[in-house]
Order: sequence, then structure tokens, then C-alpha cells
Amino acid sequence: MERRRFFKYLIGSGGLVIVLVALGSDDEVNDYEGERRELEALAEQIDQVDLASPSETFSLPNDIREATSKIDTAIETHSVEQAGIGATLYQSGNGLRSILLSREDSADLSETEAEIEAIESALTYYEGLRQYLLEASRISDHLYSIERGFTTASEQPDQPPEIRLDHLESQLDDFKQVNEELQSNDRLVSDLLPDQKKTLEEIHRLKSVYEAFEEVQANLMSVGENVSDGAIEHEQGEADVAKELFDTAIAQSTIDIQTELQEYSLAQNSLSLSNYTGILDDYYTAAKKMQESYDNSDSRASNRLFDEGLDAIFVARERIERTVSL
Repeated sequence: MERRRFFKYLIGSGGLVIVLVALGSDDEVNDYEGERRELEALAEQIDQVDLASPSETFSLPNDIREATSKIDTAIETHSVEQAGIGATLYQSGNGLRSILLSREDSADLSETEAEIEAIESALTYYEGLRQYLLEASRISDHLYSIERGFTTASEQPDQPPEIRLDHLESQLDDFKQVNEELQSNDRLVSDLLPDQKKTLEEIHRLKSVYEAFEEVQANLMSVGENVSDGAIEHEQGEADVAKELFDTAIAQSTIDIQTELQEYSLAQNSLSLSNYTGILDDYYTAAKKMQESYDNSDSRASNRLFDEGLDAIFVARERIERTVSL
């Protein structure tokens, strides 16, 4: 492409002098196309992920960080001045004069500035999303460690410390604010972002998924403990205490999980929410049969019901082992 030339008129000792400065071909001018392609590829990757799934979002914070770090470095390396400013030196008979050429075109510079602003806005959006997913991954790790206690320990795991879902809520609020600010922007920004509506809906759902896991895990620990303690009290002849524990276990075994959340799991080969509800159903059966054994005056029938309750406990534990070994 023909090289562009800029003219500067100088008064030197020899009269009017025209200095020609070649700034280079159009192909040499930075237009940030590479950075835009990087962000568009990241947007496409995120659009293909179910952001409500802990197992699918596990690696996304690192992926986002890797992509945006490269773009950050490229933006810092670039100079807006390269797009429109050249310099030359002219030496006259009176000494050295330095000439800085003016910007080539104010409209072109505005386009460049708008492009940089769009990229920086997109980077802010992605950083907000990354921070949210990073906090989500910490919660996921915490919940998964509790689940491993169910699946590997011979006894019930210890009651976990409180999961700080309020931290996730705070990150969500921050991200929503960034998202709202970018809703009104033109396509220069929106083309660099994933589907904003889908993204927001799915990260809201991700929070609901963690809330559901927190609830089912807490209930499962309590139910398992109450059923086991009830069986021990029964063997020791403490019928009233045993019945009270079975009543509590029955109440805790019933939990309502939204249908759209049922198949989410914390990781591959881990328990889904529907698996948890199935295990709780087994414990419900165990507690119910043990409780009913007290209502039967026939001792043989009563013992049979209680034994069926014990069998249901083993079914629950086998369900856990079978599911995680698939």
C-alpha cells in the first residue's frame, strides 16, 4: 500500500523548506484487531459453557486470566502515538531543530481511542466474571471436600464450617453493576462479550446450585447421624429417645430441589443433587421403617421392620459408593 506522507513547512536559513516524513504503510498501523479476536474467542468459549455447572466452570478463571493478561500486555505495549504521530530531525545553519509532526487525523485517533476503550471495558467485564467464578471455585472445593468425607470415611464427616455464600453474593453484585453499565454500549463493546443475558442468568443459577448443595449436605449429615444414633438407642432399650431421633431424621430427609438443578454435580464422577436426594430418600425409608417398628405389637414383625430399616441404611451407603465409582 502507498506510504502516507506528512508535510511540515519550516523556515530555515535557505528559505522555505518542505520536509517529507514517511510514517509507513497502513498495514503497519496498529488497529488492535488481534486483541479483538482474542476477546471474541474468549466470548465464544464462555457462551459454550454452562456457567451454572461447577464441573464446567472449574477451569474458566484460569482461562480468562490467561487470555486477558495477554491482552493487557499488548495494550500496554502499544502506543496510540504510533497510529498518528511521527518525528523527524532537521538541522539548519543555526543548529539542531526538532520537529514533532501533528496527529494525522483527529477522526482516526477517535476511532483508535474508542477501540481501546471498548477493549478495556471488555477487560473490566471479564475480570468481574473471573472474580465471581474464582470465589465460586473456592466454595466448590469446600463442598467437594465435604462430599469426599461422605464417600471415603467409614463414619460421618465432621459438621463443616459455615460456607460463606455472602462472599459470592458480593462478587455477584459487583459483576451485575459492571454488566449493567455495559448494556447500553454499542457493538464495539458487545461484540467482545459473551451473551450477557445468558451469562447473568447462569451465574445466578450457579449460586442456587451451591445453596442446594450446602442444604443437602447439611441434611445428609444430620439424617445419617440421627438414624445411626437412633439405632444405637434402640439397641440399648431407649425407645422414646430412638423414636424422637427417627422422627427428626424423617423430617430432615425431605428436601425440595428445583428440577432444573437436579443433575448438577461438583465435579466429574461426583454426586449430583439428584443423587443426594436419592440417598436422603433411602435414609427416609430407614428412619420410617424403624419408627413403624414401634407401632407393631407383633415382636417378629417389629424386628423385621427394624431390620429392613437397617438394610435401607446400607442401601444409602452403597448408592454413594456406586455413584462415585462410575
